[in-house]
Amino acid sequence: MEINTGRTKLEVFDIRCGNELTIQHLVIQSDGLRANAPLGSGACAGQLTATITITEGEVNRAVSRHAESGMRELQVALMHDHIRITGRYELMGPFAIPFVLTAVPQIVGGTTVRLEIKDLSVVGATLPGSGAQAIGERINARLASALNIERFGLPIRLTNVLVETGRLRISGAWCLEWRPGSDAVTKTAP
Repeated sequence: MEINTGRTKLEVFDIRCGNELTIQHLVIQSDGLRANAPLGSGACAGQLTATITITEGEVNRAVSRHAESGMRELQVALMHDHIRITGRYELMGPFAIPFVLTAVPQIVGGTTVRLEIKDLSVVGATLPGSGAQAIGERINARLASALNIERFGLPIRLTNVLVETGRLRISGAWCLEWRPGSDAVTKTAP
């Protein structure tokens, strides 16, 4: 007998991913799952979507854990539709200049989040375009390291990133397929 479900939704709160990240909220949804009964007598399949919510505090902890030389005192503020990052950029030795960067997050290659820099202000100094670009590249390297889905071994294709005041929502999709006598197989959604 084939069993088909309608819309399915699972919500989980406060998920700790080792020492790397704490997810405030996870929602996994499917418009329908298909399985054969008794379970194990046939295939089980469905396309799933997931949305994680990460708090501003957790983003700051993740950024601080992935230190980048030449950058210090980074603070991330999640605003409506954009991110503001403040910090200090080391020019030579102990000399560091404060900066404020405004950016919009984007999905790159379906696997990582990268910032599109909209504005960069440096306090007390003038930086040429290459200096501003260097700050942006270093911050993007740190963010990519902290929020690269491939690190977690999950076959998810990232589809959306949304910034709300105080939190970041990242969505993705994948396909689930299981056949009797085999381990569960997940594949990246098309």
